[in-house]
Amino acid sequence: MLLILWWKRKLARELIIGLIPFFILGIALAAVTSSMETSSTGQVLATGPDFNFAPLQRLVIAGRGLWFYVGKLLYPTHLTFNYQRVLPDPSQPLSWLPLAAAAGVVVIFFALQKRLGRGPLVAVLFYGITLFPSLGFFNVFPFRYSFVADHFQYSPAWD
Repeated sequence: MLLILWWKRKLARELIIGLIPFFILGIALAAVTSSMETSSTGQVLATGPDFNFAPLQRLVIAGRGLWFYVGKLLYPTHLTFNYQRVLPDPSQPLSWLPLAAAAGVVVIFFALQKRLGRGPLVAVLFYGITLFPSLGFFNVFPFRYSFVADHFQYSPAWD
């Protein structure tokens, strides 16, 4: 919502304050979901060696995942329930290329705001932010088998 308000140039204090309860509720529900996925008393148990990744590995997973979803959105072919689980290797310079390219797209749209308007930047940021929970920064059970799944992008692609 903040992105839309910024796009429409209506970031007024009273509008931002009105959104605070929704952010609090969203954070609380995210905490519940996270505890269900990862706590020993939770329902899913997304813990253990299959989920132990360093922060740099999670960034590599996120970069790959982001472009995977863009690719499947633009050209939805060879869709399957599970995709190959490729373990991240941050020591390889090429594994940083997807994340660098994503950052480059954001920088380009930011730089071209005067020419293109804020819409393209807001669209790219909205897609990335909405996809964020499924990019590998949080443990979710399907990551045991694959870091990407077609259904993870349904909300970001069609909201």
